[in-house]
Amino acid sequence: MPTVTISDEKLGSGSSASSKMTISFLDESMTVRELIKERIYQEVAEYNLSITQETKQPTLLITPNRDEQRLNAGSDNSRKKKPKPQPVDWLQQYDTACDAFERNGFFIVIGEKQVSDLDEVVSLTANTDVSFVKLTPLIGG
Repeated sequence: MPTVTISDEKLGSGSSASSKMTISFLDESMTVRELIKERIYQEVAEYNLSITQETKQPTLLITPNRDEQRLNAGSDNSRKKKPKPQPVDWLQQYDTACDAFERNGFFIVIGEKQVSDLDEVVSLTANTDVSFVKLTPLIGG
């Protein structure tokens, strides 16, 4: 059972690596789609747990949609108590992540190879580096 460290990176606008997480997988071989699914499932589970325990919320690969953000943002009036953040649906986040991958919203590098197809089979070992790389549009470019 390989345990892999996944890092998030942002390219453009002076951004750099932003976060890392560790995931244990049952199999060494899987599709890119399964890799994304496991990653999204784990990070959303951690996010939802942080809501119930009122701890620092982890950074998500796919941010909650506008309705979720609006509901979680609270009121601008500081005298009113902000509403409690609501849990995020991991299946919706997974679908959004797969769509974003197919539209080149982010890409994945496993080892030193960029993967380009959700159904591509990849092999993971304990020493495999996995990077999810988001592209940030350049201002004025």
